[in-house]
Amino acid sequence: MRVPILVLGLLAVCAVNGSVIPDQALTKNLQDSWYDDEFVIALSNIKDSARRKHTGNTMETLLSVKYRNVKTKMVLLIDRRAKRVILESLDDSGRRSASHVNVDSLAVNTPLKSLIILVHQSQPNSRMDVYVDCVYEGSIPLKTTFRDLAETKNSHVEIVSLYPP
Repeated sequence: MRVPILVLGLLAVCAVNGSVIPDQALTKNLQDSWYDDEFVIALSNIKDSARRKHTGNTMETLLSVKYRNVKTKMVLLIDRRAKRVILESLDDSGRRSASHVNVDSLAVNTPLKSLIILVHQSQPNSRMDVYVDCVYEGSIPLKTTFRDLAETKNSHVEIVSLYPP
């Protein structure tokens, strides 16, 4: 089975300026893939941001998917101190929910070589499989899939990332 690959990373990550950057190319790639039953989100060489080190914040936003005209939002985070990869969601009513996978190999000061998210959108078991440095770490269930959100009336997606190309 061919799995379409959405490469959101595979970049040599630069120093992060701390602001979320809208990315038209990532938005287009995701829109091309989100009707597939499976697709991959791959990021590499994820370094600890200098700004986060100075503020003491342990959470790093890797990817944020915001749907215009609805309040829905999905955010992929990494918490190095708690050793977790987190998927945070905000639904139409404004309720926030989060699910995570524990990743024992995460270290506070060590760059992450690769983070691969295999998104399964088929019901009834829609989920995101998390691989860190090519090791399967677990699954995060999806309450709503990217495809379901794309089919929402009048929705327009915008992808933002903290990691500039």
